Amino acid sequence: MNQLENLATHFVLDRSIATLLAALVAILGCLYWRWYSRFSAKNFDGQFYLKSDGRVPNPYSLRWLIPGIARIFGNDIIWHVLSCLSLVISAALIVNLNVTPVQGLFAALLFIGLPGLFRVNVFFPVLIDAPAFMFALASMVSFTHNQTGLGIAFSLLAGASKESAPIFIMCWTLNPLGGIGIFAAGWWKEKAAVDHPAFLTPWTDARQQRKGVMTAQTLLYPWGVVAILFLYYVQASSPIIGLAAGLSLLVGYAQLFRTRDFVRLYQWAYPALIPIVIMVPVRFYPLALGVHYFFNTAKGV
Repeated sequence: MNQLENLATHFVLDRSIATLLAALVAILGCLYWRWYSRFSAKNFDGQFYLKSDGRVPNPYSLRWLIPGIARIFGNDIIWHVLSCLSLVISAALIVNLNVTPVQGLFAALLFIGLPGLFRVNVFFPVLIDAPAFMFALASMVSFTHNQTGLGIAFSLLAGASKESAPIFIMCWTLNPLGGIGIFAAGWWKEKAAVDHPAFLTPWTDARQQRKGVMTAQTLLYPWGVVAILFLYYVQASSPIIGLAAGLSLLVGYAQLFRTRDFVRLYQWAYPALIPIVIMVPVRFYPLALGVHYFFNTAKGV
């Protein structure tokens, strides 16, 4: 046992290999969940992103970049490509945060097992979440490595993809420059009027949609082992890391008061939780991943 613990403690993994492994597992995950779903699914949001004239209600009018790219190609297949490619790149980016390669690979594998960030974007490729999350992660990595210019550039791309992404970048990094991207959202675009409760009375509609479903099954269990590790190690983290995690979770869950979705919204807090969840000893990584993958049955919505 001592030999195994010593091996786990001193195990060295090259960052480029760790990045490649994370990307490979993400590709396999995309292929598996694509096969598992067996159909090209469009959820409620997808019908607006596919509008050929681009005239959609708020907040979809703010998210102009990814639908604009898709309209150039004029084929639904581009949504599958953009979503899956973004997920693969996101997994690779996580490895390149300010962590060791082994910790980064562990964090990336946890990301792949999160239904609200990974699975749902394979099930419903006609969404802007995966590309927006990728740009936001790229911004975070850039700021982490003191590449301020790149961090701002990726924040702008993230904001043009999803208006809330720059807010999360600020929470993850505690850097106000991460929020610059919010100015890239389509605030100038004309908003179409839609006779639907989700747009006419969003707060009331969200409350009605939540009746009977706001339980641990939907608010906690989808985190898998991430929730266990976070609750166990958060007290051992630094105040700065705890603040970033707390703000990210607050923003993530606050969105639920005004929208029908939940898991794919609040799990955007995950990057801020990474410095906490990787505190688990390396020798427990296989066990943690086993629990995360095989006992988390939430599908993410």
